[in-house]
Amino acid sequence: MVFSITESYSDVFTNRLIVGIHELTQEKTDLFWEIFGLPSNMITLKSSQKSRPYVTVRPGSGIYASASDSSSSGWPHASVGFRAYRINPSGTRINGFTTAGHVGMTMSRLYRTGTLVGNLYDYRYEGTSDFAFYDATSGTTLSNITAYSDDMGNDSDVVSLDASYVLTNNVSYNSLIMKVGSRTFYSHGYLVDTNYTAHYDDAIITNLIRTSAKALAGDSGGAVFVEYGGKYCILGNISGGDGTYSYVTKFEIARTALDSTIYLY
Repeated sequence: MVFSITESYSDVFTNRLIVGIHELTQEKTDLFWEIFGLPSNMITLKSSQKSRPYVTVRPGSGIYASASDSSSSGWPHASVGFRAYRINPSGTRINGFTTAGHVGMTMSRLYRTGTLVGNLYDYRYEGTSDFAFYDATSGTTLSNITAYSDDMGNDSDVVSLDASYVLTNNVSYNSLIMKVGSRTFYSHGYLVDTNYTAHYDDAIITNLIRTSAKALAGDSGGAVFVEYGGKYCILGNISGGDGTYSYVTKFEIARTALDSTIYLY
């Protein structure tokens, strides 16, 4: 929130403090009052724009290892999972986003459209978890609206993901599963297995979900979700795929894999 404030000044005509917030939303408005606890009868919030690059990161967005890579024509190195936050030891909320653990193993910083969007907090790429969390930089807006709506990369009918996740035992076999990633964009399929073991070149990851929603290299870390209770709820992050199937780290496991609970919002 602090990084979203672009300006503040006193309006002598209304005798109020005017605070400019980048792309002001109801969510940012509520967060402003929650954090600062200032009297609303003395302050007016207005929407404004930052002069420096301001990048929006969405579920499925392509992310890169360097600023120069992100302006090239190659496939993105990986994909964004979900916006989330963690609480650091001092009790401060740190906003960020998730992706695959094998991304965190090799990339301490992630870029989008040439701009740094995330610094690695921690990752796990072993056992049952292929999961990483990146702290968002000051020039990053985090969204819960998917990046794609079809397998061609369009986003004319994107969906908003709910700030909750679904336990695997609440999803039955042949349930419709959806995913977004920066290589194959949007795809859907069905739940095939809830205890799949993937044998990668550098690790064996167990207890994965396997779905027939296809994924390829570049989709790693992307968002996997399911319609549950009338909402689009998070199931996990893409760990891998072979063009026919995708393998998914369960969020119910990954959210505490970093010795710090990751909360969705």
